[in-house]
Amino acid sequence: MELDYSKGKLRLTFIDWREERIQHSFEEVFGFKWEDAQNLSSIRDDSCYEIIGSEWLKVHIELNAITDYGAYSHYKLCFNACGVLDVLCNKQNLKDISGLK
Repeated sequence: MELDYSKGKLRLTFIDWREERIQHSFEEVFGFKWEDAQNLSSIRDDSCYEIIGSEWLKVHIELNAITDYGAYSHYKLCFNACGVLDVLCNKQNLKDISGLK
């Protein structure tokens, strides 16, 4: 897995459960955090979710750190037996890049 963050853009490249090379990118990233699998007890299914009613996003809105709250979302990417990446951002994009070098 490769993680690259620069100037508000986060790019994650990884091999998924189908052995396909995937690139997930996020624009206008406000924050992100990683948790190892051993710290988790629930989600472990190699999927990405938008967290509706996110407490993490709510805290940032209440602190006025995020003022345009309708523009931001909380995404959770789950990697089975590896960990979870949480991202607060404006836009996200997932693409299969297995055919690209």
